[in-house]
Amino acid sequence: MHTLRASLELWSGLDTVSLLPGLLGAGVPVMWLLLAGEVAADHAVKLTTTRLIGETSALSVTLLMTLQRFLALVVSAAVLSPTPPEPTLWAGLLLVGLGSAAYALGN
Repeated sequence: MHTLRASLELWSGLDTVSLLPGLLGAGVPVMWLLLAGEVAADHAVKLTTTRLIGETSALSVTLLMTLQRFLALVVSAAVLSPTPPEPTLWAGLLLVGLGSAAYALGN
C-alpha cells in the first residue's frame, strides 16, 4: 500500500530546481512547485467561480468550467503527454467541444 508519507518522500527525492541561483545551492523539488501551482490555481478558480455565479447564472459557470477543463485536457494531451495522443482522443475532444459549443449557442 502506498502511503502519503511514501509519496512525500518520493516527491522530495525527485529533480530539484533552484529558485534563487547562488543562494547556498538550495533547490526545491519540482513536484512541490507543481503542487503549489495547483493549489494556487484551484484557489483562484474557486474565487472567480463564486464571483461569476454572483454576477451571472450557474449555467454560465458550468459552461465556462467545461470549456476550461476541455482546454486543460487538450494542453495536457498535446504538451505534457510523453507519447503522442491517439486520433480517437482528438476525435472525442472535437465532439465534446462541438457539443458544448452547440449547447451554448442554442440557449
